[in-house]
Amino acid sequence: MADVTNRPEGRVEFHGGLFGALLPLLVFLISVIWVTSAGMITMAAYFAPLVMVIALIILLAKDRRAAAEAMLEGLTDRAVAVMIFSFLGAGVLGRLLVGSGVVEAVVWLGYSAGVSGTLFVILSFLIAAVIATSTGTSTGTVVTAVPVLYPAGVVLGAHPALLLGAIYSGARFGDNIAPISDTTIASVTTQGTELGDAVRSRLKYAVAAAAVSIVLYAVVGSLLGSGGAALSASLEGMMGEYARPQALPMLLAPALTVFLCLRGRSLIHAIWYGILAAIVIGLVTGTLAWQDMYAISPPRDVGGLITEGVTGMRDVIFLIIFVMAVLGALRRAGVLDALTAWVQKWATTAKRAELAIFSLVSILYPITAVNTPAMLMGGPVVRELGEKFKIHPVRRANLMDLAGNGITGNLPHINTMLALAGVMIAAHETLGAPLVSLLEVGLFAFHSTMLTVVALFAIATGWGARQG
Repeated sequence: MADVTNRPEGRVEFHGGLFGALLPLLVFLISVIWVTSAGMITMAAYFAPLVMVIALIILLAKDRRAAAEAMLEGLTDRAVAVMIFSFLGAGVLGRLLVGSGVVEAVVWLGYSAGVSGTLFVILSFLIAAVIATSTGTSTGTVVTAVPVLYPAGVVLGAHPALLLGAIYSGARFGDNIAPISDTTIASVTTQGTELGDAVRSRLKYAVAAAAVSIVLYAVVGSLLGSGGAALSASLEGMMGEYARPQALPMLLAPALTVFLCLRGRSLIHAIWYGILAAIVIGLVTGTLAWQDMYAISPPRDVGGLITEGVTGMRDVIFLIIFVMAVLGALRRAGVLDALTAWVQKWATTAKRAELAIFSLVSILYPITAVNTPAMLMGGPVVRELGEKFKIHPVRRANLMDLAGNGITGNLPHINTMLALAGVMIAAHETLGAPLVSLLEVGLFAFHSTMLTVVALFAIATGWGARQG
């Protein structure tokens, strides 16, 4: 991996000194708070503020040519290319899996086992974890799983808030460990380490947090009872629509990607093998047809799952381009150096540096409302801090991802939480499922909370640490 923290020669000076350099970033953070408070859950909402940030950088820079060059230098790092190419592959693989009906198949399988009440809450956590690990998206998981698992669970006696918290928790589990997750890709590439090594090493943290979460769901579920409500639609009919067991073999495609990553293959290599496997399995099982994957209607209309997978990643790719350009200018202006120096004032030991790394991403996450840009913004500072104290790149990447899926992700304005709210409201309007406060959902999102506890325990005890 390339060194994303290498600074080119020459500093970009701003009118107003360091404050002038920080002003564009401050404008962006204020814009993010305003956008998220308005209830927006799409990354596209950041584009206009970032355009203004770039305009401010050019306007406030004393040497506008140097500022423009610094932004271009922020885009030329190899890590940017790896992230973009990996996101494209992840988008295609995820869309193929969803299009094949594997999500419905997993939900149907769990329902067919005849579980109810608190056991259904635990099963929903596991189903959401499988879906998120397979598709690499926490937001996509809640959007696809909540419309089925939530109303079904309420009818079967599950406590509504506890059930939604479990689904959200499962989504966070997969976002943390999935090789094709944008947070995994961002944390690994910004720290210059191998994805397979990182995923393999962070499994112990995720499993430990999941084990405690399952116990908590069992205990709290027995204390709360059902709190269920009768729905207006036929549950049996709804489950009949999701009976697609022939799609279950599609889980072999993401399993192959995970296996190859754990064997040390490159992420791009592993993802594209997963794509090819998904295409073959889909055609053999009949869950995908060629026209499902690629369809054209001359002269202009193009569709299909593969096309949608690529175009579906446009927002995150545009976001990467904007953020890395801004970071390039801020790096040349000395802002990242100043931030690193500020963090290092109390990060005087390796253990305190690890705590600083975890805290930095945990704070940036609710500011940006999306965990990927929080990691992209904090990545260069984390890398410089980690290299100073010889913290292994895998350890740094794991701490970042634990923070990016930790307790600050349970706040109501986080994009995945807002997506959950949208599908919960739809389930209420169509099936009569009860509405639940997002604060209450966050309270019962035990896995995110436990990831933070596990991270702090690992920092305090050195569990999983390596020499850098």
